[in-house]
Amino acid sequence: MPKIPKELVIQVPGEAFFVQSLELPAELTSTELQEAAALGIEEASPFPMDQLAWGIYRPQGGAFTLVYATAKERIKSLSLASLEQASFVLPGFFG
Repeated sequence: MPKIPKELVIQVPGEAFFVQSLELPAELTSTELQEAAALGIEEASPFPMDQLAWGIYRPQGGAFTLVYATAKERIKSLSLASLEQASFVLPGFFG
């Protein structure tokens, strides 16, 4: 039987994030996709990468990649009780 991860995922209101759509080649590897997304965020954000919490969403085989990011301090300012225990934080618009 597979082990169920004990990681906590919390949702943060979507308005806390900035979002950008990037058109990236479908044949990128996972590592290349992460690197390209990070570059896109770095170019668009007024904050340095080490001050951001960010992620990507890309439908399988999709050409467009949704990149979302927020300042870590912005998430902390929301005073979410479970934030310190969270392994992952997702924007609320992912429902």
